Amino acid sequence: MAKKDKKEVTIIPDGMKCFQKSVGGTIRFPNRIIKSGQKFWIIPAAIPKAFLDAVKEVAPDYTAIIVQVDNIPVAFDEDENTNVEEKFKMVTVVGKDGKVLKKGNSPLYNIIDEDSKPINDKPLRKGKAEELLEGLLS
Repeated sequence: MAKKDKKEVTIIPDGMKCFQKSVGGTIRFPNRIIKSGQKFWIIPAAIPKAFLDAVKEVAPDYTAIIVQVDNIPVAFDEDENTNVEEKFKMVTVVGKDGKVLKKGNSPLYNIIDEDSKPINDKPLRKGKAEELLEGLLS
């Protein structure tokens, strides 16, 4: 009697999509090395940004390998800076009498640190103050 051929059923975890490496070279993952033209299953967020142009999503191929990535990077919104505390602020300069100090018709500004102390020697016009603040925050 001949043995019956058993087909192995591949179970693809939720959230994975099938991709194919479209250009030369290799992509290295902790448990796999993906070669040019090779198809693989992976969670899209686990693909490094540098390699997004090197892969393309293809139709599901259940014979392709599965790439398991343990440390999937958390999506970060570049416009949202909730984790970074701003240490410097630009504030208008107020005189002893409570009025905004001006040079000509334009108000003057100070850049203050987290201790509310000005870091500039003299009050600055808006353009110079913004330039200084941008240099400090970058």
